[in-house]
Amino acid sequence: MNRKYVRTSSLFALALVPALAAGCGGSKLRGTLIDGVRTVVEPAQISAGGNAKVTCELIGADAYAHLETTFTVSPDGVVLASADGVTTTVAGTYHITCAVPSVGVVDPVGADLKVVAGKPVSVRPILDDNPIAAGTTTGVRCAAVDQFGNPAAITGTPVGDAPLVFADGTVGSEVAGSFEISCDTPEFASLPRESVFLEVVPGDVVGVELKVDPDRTTFAVGAAGRFYWVAVDSFGNAIEGAPGTFTAPTDPALQLMDEAEHRYRFLAEGRFTFRVTLAAPYPALSDDLTVVVDSSPPVLNITFPERGATLAGPGQPVVVQGKITDTWSGVDTFTINGDDVTVGADGSFAFPLPPHWGVNLIDARAADAGGNAVKLTPTFQYSQAYVPFVDSNAEGLKFDDGIVMLLGQNFLDDGVHDHGDIDDMATLLEVLLGDAIDLDGLLDDTLSQFEQTTPLADYEWTLGVDQFSWLELKLHGQLDITLDSIETTIIDTPTVGIDSRVGGIDMDIVFGDPQQKAVVIGLKFSVHASFTLTGDACSFLGCLEVLDTEVFADATLTSGLAVDGINLTAHTNIAKAPGSPLAISFADFDFSLDHLDVNPIEDVVLSLGIVNLPGLGNQTLSFALSDLIDLNGLIGGFIDPIADLLTTTLPLLIDPLVEAVAGPVLAGLFDAINIDTSFEIPPILGPKPETYYLDLYTDLSSVVFTDPGGTLGISAGFYSDKGVERDPLGAIKRAGCLTGASDALVWGWSPSVGIGLQSDMLNAAFFGAWWTGYLDGPLDVGAVGGAIPIPIDGLSLNLRWLLPPTLNTCAVDGLGLEVGDLFVELTGTALGSPVRVTLYADLGFDAGFVTSGDGLSLMIGELTFSDFEVIEEDAGALGEAFDLRALVEDVLPDLLGGFLVGQEFGPFNLPPTDLSATIPSLPPGTSLGLVNLGVTTQDGYVVIGGDLGQ
Repeated sequence: MNRKYVRTSSLFALALVPALAAGCGGSKLRGTLIDGVRTVVEPAQISAGGNAKVTCELIGADAYAHLETTFTVSPDGVVLASADGVTTTVAGTYHITCAVPSVGVVDPVGADLKVVAGKPVSVRPILDDNPIAAGTTTGVRCAAVDQFGNPAAITGTPVGDAPLVFADGTVGSEVAGSFEISCDTPEFASLPRESVFLEVVPGDVVGVELKVDPDRTTFAVGAAGRFYWVAVDSFGNAIEGAPGTFTAPTDPALQLMDEAEHRYRFLAEGRFTFRVTLAAPYPALSDDLTVVVDSSPPVLNITFPERGATLAGPGQPVVVQGKITDTWSGVDTFTINGDDVTVGADGSFAFPLPPHWGVNLIDARAADAGGNAVKLTPTFQYSQAYVPFVDSNAEGLKFDDGIVMLLGQNFLDDGVHDHGDIDDMATLLEVLLGDAIDLDGLLDDTLSQFEQTTPLADYEWTLGVDQFSWLELKLHGQLDITLDSIETTIIDTPTVGIDSRVGGIDMDIVFGDPQQKAVVIGLKFSVHASFTLTGDACSFLGCLEVLDTEVFADATLTSGLAVDGINLTAHTNIAKAPGSPLAISFADFDFSLDHLDVNPIEDVVLSLGIVNLPGLGNQTLSFALSDLIDLNGLIGGFIDPIADLLTTTLPLLIDPLVEAVAGPVLAGLFDAINIDTSFEIPPILGPKPETYYLDLYTDLSSVVFTDPGGTLGISAGFYSDKGVERDPLGAIKRAGCLTGASDALVWGWSPSVGIGLQSDMLNAAFFGAWWTGYLDGPLDVGAVGGAIPIPIDGLSLNLRWLLPPTLNTCAVDGLGLEVGDLFVELTGTALGSPVRVTLYADLGFDAGFVTSGDGLSLMIGELTFSDFEVIEEDAGALGEAFDLRALVEDVLPDLLGGFLVGQEFGPFNLPPTDLSATIPSLPPGTSLGLVNLGVTTQDGYVVIGGDLGQ
């Protein structure tokens, strides 16, 4: 706009102007009093926000020409003018023109004022036009601007997110909206950055879209929708408020609720098409919207594998097969175990599912476009191998080395031998050998075999007859000696040490210890002396034999014998190969005596009786034994023969006794492994109307002894009579867990005894219990204890197990118990109305083994996984007002957990061995068993460790 500012002259001058004009009859410029007007702007250039003075100078005016002047500014609208100046915040060039309105005089030239940007204060985009229509563009650049937004310098590049499109210094968008633009430049780093928003508005109407609120094309039966339409430009941007005509199909399944709002309720499933046509000037523009009413989920069937199947294979994918269809809205999503499934045109599918060992869950979930969902969660059991239970018995189903018993050194000999508390085999043998070996009698029998003949040196002496003659006498003979024991002191109970070795055991049997000698025996030597007595009568003339006769003497000598120790080592070979009989043999015995000593013999007098000596008559002859023999030499001659007698004869007597005692003990130990029995399955799920039994058979399959101890392989099998209708492949076998995992038992040999139970055998026990039908039937709800966590009166749960519980030792996170496809029927009354739900439950539990005085039990731990597939639900008269499905799915894990968590499957008793049954010399009832039991698990085994005890 042009603003005029007038310079005011005196009233006199104003009054004078018309008079002069009339009087003069002419003018200098068109009859005026002036020649013209000149525009003067000072200064000619200012910064934005500055001021410039504008002066309108009259040309050719006399002193009395005081006329009003004005000026105009072009372009207008951004400049503020005062009486004598202008100011603006917008940079640019402005043209100022002065005029004298009263005389119609205008400066034909005028003057320019240049306004430049001030000092830059920020960096921001500059748009040529804002807003713009969708699909068009406007110029854009980045500049450092002053405080009024005037660009002081062009810098950087304008940037912004899609849908903005930048090209050749322009920006535009096909999408309506407000979009931020900023500048990317390294210059003017000290200045702040500012953004601007480009406003993009829709273009011309080119079409219309019919919509429904809520914004969906599939509705449930009973739902309602409000229909409305939106005009759109060529890019689909909505243009609100376009008038039009709405048309709905005539169908009893549609209930009009609000005509003005075009609101309808959908009363039945089906497809319904609605239309809108825009009013002039767009009568040719229309749109149809088809609404699908669908409250039914897709129909999903899995034809392979069947629910609760048992499959065998090396681990290749199991192809899950089936068909899925949806009548109205169509299948929208379909996954198995979280992976998308490709569906054929006819709805069929074949999905390869990699199996793992044990119970596999097929978590099949599908939904149609209406959000109606269906879930199937069947399970199957998978392994490389199974043990069938058909037409067999427990012996026929035995697992080779299903039980591995490890006999450590402490089982054989723990070094502490308390006969009142037998806790190892060595102590047991000490007791038995002490009773079996009569060492006193053995020594008597042995020493009684001692016979020795000792020659005597010739004994000569002279007897005078008279002063001229004498007798020269000579004795020549021998001693015949026999031996008897008297006053025997003997250690009857030996000390037994047992060491394991390759191929068997070595038993060191020792009589005697540092505190007491093994044997202290009084010895009685019966001596019979027989002599030839010869005599010569002699004089100074010579000698003549005059006597040759036999004389005899008897005497008893006493002494003592002591042996510090009697040592016997029995080398016993023990071995058994699968399919061969047990072999126990005592290969050889090592026998030795420690320090045998015989006491000195006291001297005795041998009386030869009365002998008629020529020239002397009857004479009584007697001699000290020491006169005839060196007594020390005599004793020395006894020691070696006695020692030889003991070391040769005693082993012949003792060895059979050791074999007779140790042999039955060892054989009895191994015989006790052979079991063929039945035991009652404990009612862990509540009382049953009948008793169920599980057969157990065990026998010895192998025996191997090494330096650390003995390893016994025990074949073991379970069997039961069939009581279920299903025909699975059999009891699952671990078979390397499909990964080649090792089943080797590693034993540290620390406890006296280790018993490794193959998980295959334990799963056979679970299968046997399931095979009887024992697990099926009603649960004792009252056994849960406390309040039932579900508001249903007269609650009843009935179970049918499609698969046996499976003990999983293949999982990396520890021992677990898996239950697949447990069919549950729940009935009762809620608010007086009968209710019923049937479902399949898939459950996972932690598991562990515990021991007690009653034996070994599997304890079911915390619930780690649960999934429920509801098959049928009937809330009776309560109808949809009672969300029975949600209630059951919420509380059933706790309810079933209340039955199973903490329950023990067992106990499986580890009975003591009744030694008196196989060793008659023991008192009746003498038995050995395992005490101080502990349980660990490792690949493929549950390991029970314990010590031997009564």
